Amino acid sequence: MVIGLDLGDVLFDRVSPKIEFKGSELRQLHEGSLEFLQELAFLKSDVKIISRIDHGDECRVCMNLFGHGIVPELIRPENVRFCYKRIDKGPIALDEKVTIHIDDRLECLQSIHNCGIPHKVLFTMSNDESEQIPNYDIPGLKIARNWNDVRKILQEV
Repeated sequence: MVIGLDLGDVLFDRVSPKIEFKGSELRQLHEGSLEFLQELAFLKSDVKIISRIDHGDECRVCMNLFGHGIVPELIRPENVRFCYKRIDKGPIALDEKVTIHIDDRLECLQSIHNCGIPHKVLFTMSNDESEQIPNYDIPGLKIARNWNDVRKILQEV
C-alpha cells in the first residue's frame, strides 16, 4: 500500500495560530497527525506527500515539514511532491503509485479518482466539504473526521 497525504487541513491546521520555531512561524499540526505519521514510519509504510501550494511557497512549506520533524525523520524528502493546481494531484499520485490518497478537497479526490487511484479518503472535521459530495462522481469515497477514522479505513484496504 502506498499512502498519499495532503498537507493543508489534513496534517496541518490552517486555522490555529502559528507557532514560533527558530525565527520562523510554523503551522500547527492537527491533533494526532504526528503520532499517525510516527506509526506509519514504525510500520515502514510507504507514504507520499502530495500537496498543492502557491508559487513561491516551497521554502515555507518545507520549513514546516522539517520544523515538525516530519522530513526527513518520518518521510523521505524525495517522497514530497508539490503542484500548483489541484487537478495535478491525480497524475502525481499515479506517478508515485499511490493506492490510497487522503485529502480535504473533493476537487483533488476527483482528480485522484480520474487517474485510477482505487481508494480515496475525504479528511474533514466539518460538514462543509462533505455536503458537496453529491456534486462529484467519486465511487468508494470514504470520510474520515479524525486519525482514528483513517486508521480504520487503512485496515479495511
